[in-house]
Amino acid sequence: MHAPFGLLASPQHQPPGSSLLRYFMLSDAFGGAVKTRESERQVDANSGHRPFGGVTRCGDPAVILRFYHEKCKPFFIGDEQMGFIRPNDWVHLAPYKDAFHYDNKTNRVTLNPAWKTYEERSAKVADVLQDIRRKKIFKTLNGWRNECYDVSARYGDKPAMKMERAATCLFGLKRYGVHINGFVRRPDGSMSVWFQRRAATKETFPNKVDNMVTGGFCVGYTLMQCVRKEAQEEASLPDHLLNAIRPAGNVSFVYEDDRGIFPETIFVFDLELPEDFQPLCSDNEVDNFYLMTIPEVKNLVLSDEFKITSCPILLDFLVRHHFLSPDEEPNYCQLIDTVHMPLHNFYPSALVPTGVESKHRFHNNSSAI
Repeated sequence: MHAPFGLLASPQHQPPGSSLLRYFMLSDAFGGAVKTRESERQVDANSGHRPFGGVTRCGDPAVILRFYHEKCKPFFIGDEQMGFIRPNDWVHLAPYKDAFHYDNKTNRVTLNPAWKTYEERSAKVADVLQDIRRKKIFKTLNGWRNECYDVSARYGDKPAMKMERAATCLFGLKRYGVHINGFVRRPDGSMSVWFQRRAATKETFPNKVDNMVTGGFCVGYTLMQCVRKEAQEEASLPDHLLNAIRPAGNVSFVYEDDRGIFPETIFVFDLELPEDFQPLCSDNEVDNFYLMTIPEVKNLVLSDEFKITSCPILLDFLVRHHFLSPDEEPNYCQLIDTVHMPLHNFYPSALVPTGVESKHRFHNNSSAI
């Protein structure tokens, strides 16, 4: 039997040369003992905010929800909670009183209820964000993309509005994306996996190694249209190869850094590729591609070279393809739970009176969390 991979093991039991656990870090708030890399704990020069004890929230969703509920202001549109606003971010949003109504008794922030439609909310908030952007207050708005995400409490719900994707983390809004795991089966039965190196000009995670194809699920596309668009732009994948793509579920987690809070759900796709296929980037967002063996992949997931928010997707791939097993990984069950956080019902749907049953798992009252 192979030595334990040790993804969730204590530092002294990790493979030689590996960094401290990169994705599965429990912050001090959750009693975790693993340190965060110092480069990801720096105070942001613009907002003065330091991420709450770590860059990643993982573990029991109820504990995470309680943590943000105690430290942040719930953000509502109507009776639906859409996200959380961190205290240092709220300092800069609070002056926009016409847009964001604060209730001191409930500590909640509600988007102006007079804005009734998707179009009106989207346009009014866009004006506010453009004004904030001009003031250069938030680091995240330096990466303005002119691409929007729909805003809803749960995937599949009718969206309440759309918002510039770079701004969604200021409100802790749920975000959705797509990843394609491209792999090759060798004649000897072994497998190799394709990865990209992100361009140095990328606003987020420049120069980091990443999964073969990644992208945000933006307004104006169906999910499969998004998959094909990203596959063609980032890897020049032709239609006849994309026809073999297979959905492989989703991976969900909560990530936080100096830009904001990111509750992420990634729709995952597997694509077996011929040995002679070479990915090529057509949109200048990828610098290069690498084909790696499974032992190299296991080292990569623990490396600072790999984009931290893509670690859950890669770990999920290793589990699904039987390259990481309960015999090898003593914390296998925790790993599975952590890459599949139930974000669909992560935020309370509304203020629910005590004793009233809700169809959603988390209620906005202390007894529920």
